[in-house]
Amino acid sequence: MLKSKFTQLLVVIILITGWLFYFYHDLILSPNNYLTADWGDGVKAYAVFIGHIKNDSTYTNYQNMNYPYGQTHIFTDGQTGIANTFKFFANYSSFFLDNAIGLYNLLMIFSYVGCAIFLFLIIKRLNMPPLFTILGSICITVLSPQIFRITGHLTLSYVVFFPLSWWLLIKFTENKKKILYSIFIILNSVFWFFVHPYYVMIISIFYASWWLISVLQDKNQRIKSNLLHFLLQVIVPLAITRLYVLAVDTHTFRSESPWGFWESYARWDTVFMPSHAPFGAILKSILFPLSDQNWEGRAYIGLPSVIIAGFSIFKIVRYLFRKKYCLVFKPALPNILRVSVWASFFVLLFSMCYPFQLGMPFLVDWMPVLKQFRSLGRFAWVFYYVFTVYSLYVMYLTYRYFKLKDYRALAFCFPLLFFFFYLLESKPHHEEVSKQIHGGSNYFNLTSVANDYLEIIQKVNLIKKEYQCIIPLPFYHVGSENFSKEFTNKSLLSSLVISFWTNFPLLASSSARSPIVEAKNILQIFSPSYFRKEIEKDLPNKKPFLILYSKESLNKTEEEWLLTSKSIFENKSFELLKLNYEDVFKSNTKQLVAQFKNEKDSLIVFDKFLCTSMPDTIVYKNYDNIVSPITFRGNGCWSGQKKEINILLEKGKYNLKNNQDYLLSFWYYNKDELRTQAYCAIEECDSEGNNAKWDIIFTPGESMIIDGDWSLIEKKIRLKNNDEQITIFLYGENDSNQEMFVDDLMIRPLNVNVYKELTNTNKIFKNTIEIFRR
Repeated sequence: MLKSKFTQLLVVIILITGWLFYFYHDLILSPNNYLTADWGDGVKAYAVFIGHIKNDSTYTNYQNMNYPYGQTHIFTDGQTGIANTFKFFANYSSFFLDNAIGLYNLLMIFSYVGCAIFLFLIIKRLNMPPLFTILGSICITVLSPQIFRITGHLTLSYVVFFPLSWWLLIKFTENKKKILYSIFIILNSVFWFFVHPYYVMIISIFYASWWLISVLQDKNQRIKSNLLHFLLQVIVPLAITRLYVLAVDTHTFRSESPWGFWESYARWDTVFMPSHAPFGAILKSILFPLSDQNWEGRAYIGLPSVIIAGFSIFKIVRYLFRKKYCLVFKPALPNILRVSVWASFFVLLFSMCYPFQLGMPFLVDWMPVLKQFRSLGRFAWVFYYVFTVYSLYVMYLTYRYFKLKDYRALAFCFPLLFFFFYLLESKPHHEEVSKQIHGGSNYFNLTSVANDYLEIIQKVNLIKKEYQCIIPLPFYHVGSENFSKEFTNKSLLSSLVISFWTNFPLLASSSARSPIVEAKNILQIFSPSYFRKEIEKDLPNKKPFLILYSKESLNKTEEEWLLTSKSIFENKSFELLKLNYEDVFKSNTKQLVAQFKNEKDSLIVFDKFLCTSMPDTIVYKNYDNIVSPITFRGNGCWSGQKKEINILLEKGKYNLKNNQDYLLSFWYYNKDELRTQAYCAIEECDSEGNNAKWDIIFTPGESMIIDGDWSLIEKKIRLKNNDEQITIFLYGENDSNQEMFVDDLMIRPLNVNVYKELTNTNKIFKNTIEIFRR
């Protein structure tokens, strides 16, 4: 009945489609009605995808974020290749614009059908019975760890990418027309780059490992021929994609060391331990009670494969004791597995940050391209697919062995349990995802947009010619790794949706590797108007800015700019305000100095400071006694190594009261990449110096007040008890060789403004900020 390969493949397609329909029937039947994620990177991915199709005038750039600079679309997570295809055909048929989100959703969901098809074609080569081949391809597909990307990082949810790439490599080894298949591999790798750049990295690392293992296992191979195909399959796709970026990307100084390399990697528990029912909580409490799985590193291979991994390790150890080294590195497996299993294992080690985290961080400095892989855990997906196919084959061999020994009942237990547990463990994954994706309405379909959004959209469309861009509050700018402010979900969603429907750019941005200088210039716009702001020369006009306030809590800086703006429209969810150009850029230092002179006689003298009211304490460190080539003000500056814990303020009581809010502030040197990737912590302990705890941790890169190469760091603090002691310190990455520089640290009561006239200058400072600069 199932002897025909076509019939077997048809059964695979029917079964996987049935599985998908059972869990995602609403999405499949009405794909244009839903967003599988209406928050974070998910809604951003939708917005930059459909926004590029609808609003952009070019195929390479995205104009509606990171104003006035825009962004190269390949860095937006917007599936540039697919978006551009839709954009091209939308010129001839509105179908590709009107149904772009629906098509996007269907491509994600039905990539599972493609995954099952190519896994079937791979497993078919292992000459197992049809039932093993069919169920194996289904079970491996439905447990794919990429399922959770559908509700977050959508462009990384295409499970078909690796089985297709692996199948092409297998076809290359089987076919005499090797150049032809090397060209197919190039085209495939480049295509996946234009879906998400990580795909080409993952594929290339696997191919490189495959070629290395292949040569080591068979030293009789022709080196010249292998070198040619290695270059075609590994180097050429990377070169083509790199040349594309160099050709179209007009932005400079992108981060070469994005955060995450030393954090977002796979671990043994993320690959060999379940995260969900029915076994996740039980096994975690026994084996990893204090460990939280790194979400980026999830590539769980399933309980049957974990057992087979243990069995394989036992066999390897036995071979080593028996000195059968050849059987370890060149196991008796079919050709498609013999090389691939070891290659996937080396990719798994890379995904776990080995050997770099074994005291060899210098390797990353020798090969700086490695720093681009900010989320190494994603590379573990290679191991998932290869090892589960290997496990299926080992299970089949076990079944065949017991069947030949005439233990038929025992023989049939192995495949029955194998497939049962895969389906059992897959079900909770899809139940969780299916519940989440049915909750998000398609805000890029006008019939699904809520009335409060529609009111704002209509108003913005009426007045946008009078303004130059939208500034969402709370503000966000994510991606530069050096100067950033995280979004709130409401602010991100509303600003992206309103920008899309009005085709009006956002000063805000959320994209990968945003140019550092552009991010710095944009955040600096929130600095006091008397600061010199580099972005002023980049703005095309002097029109006012349109504030989109989503009525959420704001930080101190955002609140000040909200108060500076004038309300022009408001509904229950949002408020639109006008922020004049002059209020942002015109210096008001003369008025501030005049105000200070008028108030000077009424100010209270406290420890060489002039205060608006009597403070109970002022803690001030100018560090002038520390000689430094870099200073913000005065003759000295504190400095320390990022890889060490550095004390800014020694442990002490400092007369701080428990019923009083205080503001901690200091200036932090922000020049050069990675400089702001550090943390400031305030340690509180009792009067005896015990029971220490860290209550406040923040990073210099979050500052929105930037004066040239210095950022003002501010944080409100309040002690629980009068006799508590505090310590303030900075620390960064353990492997960093950079220095940190800090100047003018102050702790003052929150409701007290502190002035000081600077000696031998015509300047004064207010709360350590100079107000007579220009």
